[in-house]
Amino acid sequence: MAPVRVAHRGAPELSPFWRRSFTRIVTTERSAMHQVEMDYIIPKQVLGLPEEPPPIRFDVAATHPWRGAFNPEKEGFAILHAATRWESKAWPLERWREVLGRILEFTPRVIVSCGPGAAEIAEAGLLCAGFGDRVITTGGTASWNQLAWLLARARYYVGVDTAAMHLAAAMGCPSVTLFGKTKVSRYRPWKTSHVMVASPVTFSEQEVQSRGLPENHLMLAIGVDEVVHACKQASRMGR
Repeated sequence: MAPVRVAHRGAPELSPFWRRSFTRIVTTERSAMHQVEMDYIIPKQVLGLPEEPPPIRFDVAATHPWRGAFNPEKEGFAILHAATRWESKAWPLERWREVLGRILEFTPRVIVSCGPGAAEIAEAGLLCAGFGDRVITTGGTASWNQLAWLLARARYYVGVDTAAMHLAAAMGCPSVTLFGKTKVSRYRPWKTSHVMVASPVTFSEQEVQSRGLPENHLMLAIGVDEVVHACKQASRMGR
C-alpha cells in the first residue's frame, strides 16, 4: 500500500471506512476554482509542487504533420471546430457557415476540424461547401497529435466548448469559444489568450421546462456578429 494516500473532503461518496484508508484529507474549498486548479490541489500537496498550476502543454515533437490542400507551415490559417456530441453545446450549421464567410475577410484560410464519426465528417463537408480551397476539412483523418501540430501553427481557434478547445489552449493557440450551459469559470481555456462568447441570457430550470426550450437554447442566444467580432480579436493576439 502506498505510504501517502490523499483524498479531498468534498468527496461525498467516502464512507468513514474509506476515510480511514487515507493518510491525509485535503480540506481546501474548491467551488470557485477552475477544473485545472481543482485537479492540482492534491498533487501539489503530496509532491510539493509550486502554488500556482502552470499552463498545460502538449508535446508534439515526434508528430508527423497533417497535410491538406495547402502548406500550414507557410500560409496563415485558423481552425474551426463546430462538432460536438452534446446537444446543449450545438450551434446552428447555417450560423457557422455565415461565420466562415465573414472570417475569410481577414483570415487567409480555414481548416474545419472534426472527429472520425460519419455525422461529424458530413457536417464538416457541408461547412466547407462553396468556399473553394480556402476552406478545407481534416475529414476525420487528423490524429490527436496532428491536430495539436496544426493548432501550434494556427492564428486562432474558434469552436464550441469541447476537447479540441482544451487542446488549443495546451498548444498556446488564441481561442474563441462558444459557451452554453457549461460553467465558464470552471472550463474556460486555461492560461492562454482567449475570447469567450457566452449566452447573454439565462433561464431557470422551471422557465426552460415551462417554455419548452430546446437543449441548446443558450447557444441559440449567441449571434453571428459576436462570434465574428471575437475572431477578429483573436486574430490580433500575436501568433
